[in-house]
Amino acid sequence: MRVIGQRVRHVDWRAVTSGAASYADDEAHPGALVAGVLRSPHPHARIVSIRTDRARAVPGVQAVLTAADVPDRTYLDYRVPDQDRRILAEDVVRHVGEAVVLVAAESAEALDAALAAVDVRYAPLPAPTTVEAAHSPRAAVLHPGRGETNVASTVTRSLGTDPAQAAPGGHRVRRRYRSSYQSHVTMELHTVVAHWRADEQRLHVWAPSQNPRLIQRDLAQLFGLDVAAVRLHELTVGGDFGGRTQISSTEALVCALSIATGRPVKLRPSRAEEFAFTKYRVPWDITLEAECDDDGRVTTLQASFDIDNGAYNQAAPGEMAYGATALASSYRWQGYRAGGRCVYTAKTPSSSFRGAGGYAVTWALECAVDGLAERAGWDPIDFRLRNAVADPGVGRTAERACAAWEHGTHPLPGNHWKVFATSGLVRAALDELFGGAR
Repeated sequence: MRVIGQRVRHVDWRAVTSGAASYADDEAHPGALVAGVLRSPHPHARIVSIRTDRARAVPGVQAVLTAADVPDRTYLDYRVPDQDRRILAEDVVRHVGEAVVLVAAESAEALDAALAAVDVRYAPLPAPTTVEAAHSPRAAVLHPGRGETNVASTVTRSLGTDPAQAAPGGHRVRRRYRSSYQSHVTMELHTVVAHWRADEQRLHVWAPSQNPRLIQRDLAQLFGLDVAAVRLHELTVGGDFGGRTQISSTEALVCALSIATGRPVKLRPSRAEEFAFTKYRVPWDITLEAECDDDGRVTTLQASFDIDNGAYNQAAPGEMAYGATALASSYRWQGYRAGGRCVYTAKTPSSSFRGAGGYAVTWALECAVDGLAERAGWDPIDFRLRNAVADPGVGRTAERACAAWEHGTHPLPGNHWKVFATSGLVRAALDELFGGAR
């Protein structure tokens, strides 16, 4: 109880603020090699040939790897049915920046010379770079082995009364909402160091992550190792925001080079590479149709949405499934129908970001609820209190909170009533706000 009401500094405060904290880029290992990646310049193309002989002949080059030199396994990523991503592109590249060739060298100069000496011949293919283009009947299918269209996965939800059979009358709004791409922009670049110790038969990895166990699991299965043979070393992490929840496309590249050379290897991307080739927030295109009766009670909600998946599955299919549930979880809808598609496009794959799966649908839903309240002639806060998933009759705490928001005395500034009811995660907050009543 000595810490209650006291100022308590984070456990890493002194190390971080003094500069003593150790990040991946601080790792210095004797005999370490520098790594580089030759990436696709095309959004969609067939790899005709790869010649690496001139690159291998560059003095100081210790390894040049193509898909033929790494295990032919897919990442575990988020869900077993979605696995479609390999360490290196084999026959086809599906987005600009997809890794094609890896190089490890004694110096940055040797590395640059080797990368310039690799000769990759491509046959460009039509590239559906937008969801609209990917849906076209004439669109090139990015993963023909997974289906005849560019739909990576679908989701449906059906609860309560079918909106199509609901009684007419009341008030209705129908609106479309599009969320944007967004980069995590962590202060620390996604530098990775790996060292395969043949004497230990163990792979050592230094990589920023909020979930090292998942990286350990994925690296073990990619390289056919026991989980105990992969050791993730503890580091300070210079930002995350969801971009380091799961394995990225960097760790396995460095590990492959270290296994090939038996030496420590470091890959440090530039800020431009970080922006161009790493994960970003999943973009949604959502259409909502919401209805309420003349008494201000919500009745039905219909939703349809497309999600820009990028070229490979990472978090988007799972986020879509969660978002489809979250949409119906905040208000007392009598009927709910939703249908969504996760769509392959010839772009860098999208993945987790803060509020994963809840951000876009919550924003869209609350905007629609604003519109519905206005259409029905209700104050937006009163409308939410009337329809939130909790007993609106137990409202002293809620009334005080809303009065504070309305009169500007709440300690948090801004129009916070707009996020009064958020995604499915809000139920716990509403339980507390309304005294846990049902």
